[in-house]
Amino acid sequence: MLCDKVYRCKINNRIFVPELVVSLFGIKSSRLQLEIGANGASDSMQNISQDIVKNLWVPLPPLSEQVEIVAFIRGLSDQVSRVKVRVESQIQSLKTLRSTLIAHAVTGRIKV
Repeated sequence: MLCDKVYRCKINNRIFVPELVVSLFGIKSSRLQLEIGANGASDSMQNISQDIVKNLWVPLPPLSEQVEIVAFIRGLSDQVSRVKVRVESQIQSLKTLRSTLIAHAVTGRIKV
């Protein structure tokens, strides 16, 4: 499902590393604040006001620590991407092996 709302946030880079702000919007405490502040006619059409976003409570470590956090997150993200590629490759190999085994069983090349 895609959201039809787009926010453009101007981040004061003397206070926050913008990439960290993106990550902070995804953490549980931020999501909960947004959910609590959301309103609308139905669960599927919730709105979040600018005031809710502007008043979001998030951790504010020093800039140097934010840079370290972003580097750490990037490293984890890279690791996850590499693992995902390996797992997808292994899944494809298993699918190929399964097809081959079925073909050999059906043609009598192996006894079942």
